[in-house]
Amino acid sequence: MAASSVAISSRGRRILAIYFAGFIAFLYVPLALMLGISFGKNFSGLPWTGFTLDWYRAAYAFDDLSAQSSIWRALFNSVWIGLAVATIDTALALLFSYGMARGQRVVGRGAILALCLMPLAAPPAAYGAAMLILARRGPVTTSFGLHLVLLAHAVLFLPIAILFLLPRISGIAREILESAEDLGARGSQTLRKVVIPLARPALVGAFMATFLFSFNEPVVAGWLVDREITFPVFLFSVGRGSAAGPLIAAVATAGYPVVLVAIAVIQFGVRAGRDR
Repeated sequence: MAASSVAISSRGRRILAIYFAGFIAFLYVPLALMLGISFGKNFSGLPWTGFTLDWYRAAYAFDDLSAQSSIWRALFNSVWIGLAVATIDTALALLFSYGMARGQRVVGRGAILALCLMPLAAPPAAYGAAMLILARRGPVTTSFGLHLVLLAHAVLFLPIAILFLLPRISGIAREILESAEDLGARGSQTLRKVVIPLARPALVGAFMATFLFSFNEPVVAGWLVDREITFPVFLFSVGRGSAAGPLIAAVATAGYPVVLVAIAVIQFGVRAGRDR
């Protein structure tokens, strides 16, 4: 079948071009402005009065007496929590998706899937408050801390990993799975040697997407952290204080390399999976 195309008038193309340009500007101009302000001497940001690295020196100082030195701990906390959440959610989503793909006659299949995707509908602020109440008034009480952030993020972002993996694994021809079983492969062997290689791009996407969501999540973490905080919570606290200006811009750019590396890994994983 020949590929179909939609005819668009020249006026429609101009409107779409303007809309796309406005979308890109709205998305990237604030980021570019913040990056430029972080290198400016003027504490008020604009007008530009010269180039300096002083704000970065203040933001990333290693002096333990400096309040800004905690940015390194906050970044480390966000990275390890994000990696842990991504590992847990990707593994659980893989097992769930494999079971749903094999079990075509699972009782209550739709209800189970809806229940697993339900955290996506929960407002983050309400979910964070619910986790706080559970930690303080639940059957097993616990103190605030990063372990609660890890647990909350793992539950909250599991549906994202499922949405990456379930369509891909369900799209694997059932004959392939049955052929592996006919050749004597157990379920675990079929998962390891057949499903995982075929679903590798989706696995990479699920892992990095859940990592990025966890790394950038401030609302739930703000309810649950104690003295050790995550990078988004640190950024919010600095932004509300008297340090707002080029200093907060310098602090905010710390997340850029992490996000860029994650996007590069996603692209590499998808391309590697296509080339196989």
